[in-house]
Amino acid sequence: MTAIAYLQPGTRAELSRLAGKEISRDVIGALKRHGLIDDTLRAPESGAPFAYVTTKKVLEVFGLATLRDLPDIKQLEDE
Repeated sequence: MTAIAYLQPGTRAELSRLAGKEISRDVIGALKRHGLIDDTLRAPESGAPFAYVTTKKVLEVFGLATLRDLPDIKQLEDE
């Protein structure tokens, strides 16, 4: 879910590449059932996969006002 917050919109294939392993449809489904992500328009690539975005619930769960409050990705990589 964190990867979706940084990438959004992001496809399951993009998330899998970032994670270094396959992200299953079950994981996507569970995040959707919990209201943490939602699908958006289909990505403009082969097969037109769904692209996913985080919901306002993610902000509430993590105590963020906006996605701009996420830690800088470069800083996280350095740590």
